[in-house]
Amino acid sequence: MERKIGLKTPIFKTRGGNRGKRAGDAAAYAILVIGSVVMLIPLLWMLGASLQPSFAHLLVSPFYPSGQWRFANYADIFTNAYISLPKAFGLSVLVAVPAVVAGSYVSGLTAFAFGKLRFKFKRTIFLLLLGVLMIPYPAIMLPLYKLYANFGWIGTPLPLIVPKIFGNVAMVFFLRQYLANVNDSIIDSAKIDGCGYFRIFNSMILPLIVPALAAQVILWFMGVWNDYLPAYMYDVQTLPIVVAKYNSDVAMQNEIPKVMAASVVSLIPVLIVFVVFQRWIIESVVLSGVKE
Repeated sequence: MERKIGLKTPIFKTRGGNRGKRAGDAAAYAILVIGSVVMLIPLLWMLGASLQPSFAHLLVSPFYPSGQWRFANYADIFTNAYISLPKAFGLSVLVAVPAVVAGSYVSGLTAFAFGKLRFKFKRTIFLLLLGVLMIPYPAIMLPLYKLYANFGWIGTPLPLIVPKIFGNVAMVFFLRQYLANVNDSIIDSAKIDGCGYFRIFNSMILPLIVPALAAQVILWFMGVWNDYLPAYMYDVQTLPIVVAKYNSDVAMQNEIPKVMAASVVSLIPVLIVFVVFQRWIIESVVLSGVKE
């Protein structure tokens, strides 16, 4: 009798636990679905508004184009010489791609140095770098403008590219924490085999941190692509500047559908980057709790 009870008791506990787990999962999925719908509503409104024939139609049906869908709104913003959207789009790509690609590599290399190498004052230097995050950007705008003006960079994309090539402190911090999952014996073995630090990073560390690096690349690309204040201050006509200027100039003329079309175009590169790196983002979340 005692043996039968002992066998049956875990079964009832397991079933109850499974029911509780399923209920918890269902509640979590419901919350995620509701949150996703709430976040998608502005995007759906923007997409629907970009296809409206006129502002009057937008007032009648905000989410779904009433009457004929006007895809010509997208053609109009690309052929409109007033806003020079193709030039602004190319300039934004010129600013974002080199800065993010080179800056991400430098950030990974810096994180590797602070996370796995031994040198004097490593902790002090790292804390000083983190202290940079505490300085608000408006506090250094005027000194930076004066510095770049002396270089003759105002009106060129260089102030938006050169500083970012040297890395991102927030990315360095995140990757350094991620490198805690990497066993030090791998690096020690490579050093015994005669590998230099650059070869160790390029051949061994960089492939290991690709998931975490991909997640940070998306966040940084979004920040650089949508960066408005520095581009406005340094007189660089990137896509956010041109779209905002177009909005302020034609908003009173009931050209909201064309403004929304320009906003959709500015969103496309961010969506492409997210789709490309989505697999690595999920992998970074899965591996973030794994310890070797």
